[in-house]
Amino acid sequence: MTNDPRQEAIGRMLDELMRHEPGQVPYEERLAQLEELGPTAVPVALERLARVKEGEAWFSVLAVLARSGVRDERIFTALLEALEQEPISGAMNLSRYGDARAIEPLKRALEACPRREEGEEDVFVDQALLELKEAIQRLGGSLDEAQEEKVRQAAVTGRTFSAVFSDMRSRPCWCGSGERYERCHFARPPREDDGL
Repeated sequence: MTNDPRQEAIGRMLDELMRHEPGQVPYEERLAQLEELGPTAVPVALERLARVKEGEAWFSVLAVLARSGVRDERIFTALLEALEQEPISGAMNLSRYGDARAIEPLKRALEACPRREEGEEDVFVDQALLELKEAIQRLGGSLDEAQEEKVRQAAVTGRTFSAVFSDMRSRPCWCGSGERYERCHFARPPREDDGL
């Protein structure tokens, strides 16, 4: 890295982004700032990408690169690798990147993606199918009948989960406070004294 103050500032912003998780305010603020910088952030982001190689920090840098507006085979290759590791964020980033070459890898990921089995607690399994479909369509692709049916079934499960979750939020909180769950523990994270 050079002694360019702008590049050093971008490096600090990337480092801060990588220390936080998606959804946290500092993460979202840094991501928006880096997206605004577009191509200017790419050299430093590519350097971080080569250094990090895996984990949440790697996915954070990929989110910046996907939003940069720059087409580079290193970025595209890394986004395809991310799709194999994490279909939800992989699909979202490939969709943002905007390269139609990703349609076929996204379709293969959709076909390989397991459906949520009855009783399985990971409700986000079916969410991956919905995100994959959305990415394929945003890039100009379409699904065949079997793929559409798989996604349709995932959407039904998603609506069922939403109904159950909505009902759960309106019930009395598990902690015995007398408040609805929505106004008690749903509204704040658990504390040590909650007995968890």
